[in-house]
Amino acid sequence: MDVDVSMSTASQLQIPVFPLPDVVLFPGAILPLRVFESRYLQLVRDVLGGTAPGIVLPAGRQIGMPQIKPEAVKDIMGSPALLPIMGVGEIVAQEAQDDGTWHIALLGKGRYRIKDEIPHSPYRIADAELLEDQVPRTPEGLAFLARESASLLSLGRTLIAHSNVQRPSLDQINRTLQKHKEPGALSDFLGGLFVQDSPTRQRLLECSDVMIRTQLVKVILKNLIDESGIEPGDSLPDDICLN
Repeated sequence: MDVDVSMSTASQLQIPVFPLPDVVLFPGAILPLRVFESRYLQLVRDVLGGTAPGIVLPAGRQIGMPQIKPEAVKDIMGSPALLPIMGVGEIVAQEAQDDGTWHIALLGKGRYRIKDEIPHSPYRIADAELLEDQVPRTPEGLAFLARESASLLSLGRTLIAHSNVQRPSLDQINRTLQKHKEPGALSDFLGGLFVQDSPTRQRLLECSDVMIRTQLVKVILKNLIDESGIEPGDSLPDDICLN
């Protein structure tokens, strides 16, 4: 699915949330979901309709995706405690199923901190604030970040080229990579693509410092390359355009 990855966000949101364990939505990433629980079916209907009793929904058909705290997963059917940093996504595709469930796809629009909850039923509403990316302020810092970002891009290209992903998925990944030129977006894209461990994904989501996030993802990708046995001098497949 090719979508607009522009990060148009509001700094403050009162937003419906869909808490799940082990699910992290990065800015710019696509998250497919099957919605079947009654309260979240109502959430989807309200968000798609743009109205809900007693609250003013944010523009853009947006949903917050906080992780449930690991120790609270046993209360998943109730109101489990949530990790405070979440991804916010916009519904960019939806399909009602014959059995009453929904298939939806969310496009990550930003990382947000939950400040408070607003009483609401049957689903939960979070009062949240945008966590903006923090970048170096000095020319030296910006130059260093540019070098780190270039190194990260090189590692990402190597892993993508040597992955087992088949076309057309590989071509789609390549096209998406070209859209993520800024260091913050690049670290989110490559972290979301290659980091599988849920706690590490959450750590990256919580990291609004672009320099630190870039370096964390760089270390992870370097380790993956080392573990896979890819040699630094390995040539990329000739039929894959990564320029």
